Amino acid sequence: MSLPYTVIRSQRRKRTIQLRYDPGRGLLVLAPVRTRDSEIRDMVERRGPDVVNRARAHASLIPDRRLETGDLLPYLGGSLLLCVVDAPGVRTTVKEGGGAIVVALGKSGAGDRRTRVERALTRWYRQQAAVHFAERVAAWAPLVGRVPAAVLERQQRSRWGSCGPDGTVRLNWRLMLAEPGVIDYVVVHELCHLLRRNHAPAFWAEVARVMPDFKRWRKRLREVGPSLAL
Repeated sequence: MSLPYTVIRSQRRKRTIQLRYDPGRGLLVLAPVRTRDSEIRDMVERRGPDVVNRARAHASLIPDRRLETGDLLPYLGGSLLLCVVDAPGVRTTVKEGGGAIVVALGKSGAGDRRTRVERALTRWYRQQAAVHFAERVAAWAPLVGRVPAAVLERQQRSRWGSCGPDGTVRLNWRLMLAEPGVIDYVVVHELCHLLRRNHAPAFWAEVARVMPDFKRWRKRLREVGPSLAL
C-alpha cells in the first residue's frame, strides 16, 4: 500500500526535499518548485515509512500531564511543584519560588481549566526563556567569535533553533524544560551557523572547538526532545 502524502512546493527552497510528519495532516513533502514528481515519489517510498514511524513513536513519549496541583514540571534540569489556585481577580498570575510554581487562576480567559493553566504556564516559560537564552548566548558568543544580530525565543513547531540569514538566532522556549547542557548545545549550534551556514564537516569542527562534549548533549536532546512539552 502506498503512503499518502501532501506536497508543499516553495520558491524559497532551492535544492533539498524534506519529509515531515504532521499529526493532523499526515506526511508532508517540502520541495523546491521544480522538483520532479518521480523524485518526490522515490523519496517518499525510501524514507516516508521511517519518518512516519519515528514521529508516531516520539508522539507516544509526550507526557500526559493534567496540569493540576501536585504535578511536577521540568525546568532547567530540575522540577517545580505545580500549585493551581482560584484567584478572586480577573487576571491569571504565575509565581515561582521555593521549588514550586503557583498559578493563580483568574476569572477571565477562554477554554477549560487545563487550557487556561497551560496558557499561563507557557507564557511564564517563555518569559524565563527570553532572559535565559540571552544570558547563554552572551556567555558562548565570545568563544564562537561571532555575536548574533538578535536573540529571540519562539514557539517553533519542529525546530529547536534556527539562525537566519540576517544573523538572528531563534530558540524554542520548550528548551527550558531540558537540562542546561541541552540548551547550551543548541545555542552553540546556532551561533556556529554564523560562521558556517551548512552542516558540512567544517561546521561540526567549529561546534567541537567551542563545545568539545557537544555529542553528549546532541544525543541527550534526541532522547528527551519528544517529552519537552507541557
